[in-house]
Amino acid sequence: PRWHVDHVPLRLVASLLGPGCSYIPQSQKQNVCIDYNFLNNCDLDDTAIANNRIVQFAKGNEERKEGIFQAQENEAILLM
Repeated sequence: PRWHVDHVPLRLVASLLGPGCSYIPQSQKQNVCIDYNFLNNCDLDDTAIANNRIVQFAKGNEERKEGIFQAQENEAILLM
């Protein structure tokens, strides 16, 4: 799936089978750079290319790739 911003105040995402959603906690925003302009205007068909352009790792974090988390199977995430 492509990175996106939900414009809802609260969302519960549950992974019943397989890997869950990827998300960036507020506390990790210093580790990633989000191109909101590209995010809102992206017209690329290739989701992998779009995702790499939307979210990039901050300088010094390119190798560690800290900041992006993925929910596990049977885990529920409350996004606010």
